[in-house]
Amino acid sequence: MGIEPQRKSQLVEAAIAVIGETGSLDVTVGKIARRAGVSAALAFHYFGDKESLFLAAMRHVMQAYAAAVLDALSRATDPRSRLE
Repeated sequence: MGIEPQRKSQLVEAAIAVIGETGSLDVTVGKIARRAGVSAALAFHYFGDKESLFLAAMRHVMQAYAAAVLDALSRATDPRSRLE
C-alpha cells in the first residue's frame, strides 16, 4: 500500500475514533488530523472538505457492518453450523 492510501486510511480511522469518543459530528478536521498524525492541510488535500472526510468514514463503517452481517448470515445458513 502506498503512502497516500495509507494516510487516507489513517484519517478515516481517526475520524471514526474522534467522532465515537465525542459522540458528535462537531469535531474539527484539525483534531482528526492530529489523531492521525498528519497536518490538517494534508487532510484537506486528500478529502477536500470535512464533509467528504466524514462521508469516507461513514462508508468505511457501513462496509465493515455489511461484511459482518453477510458473515453472520452465511454462518447462520450453513448447515454445518447447526451440527455444533
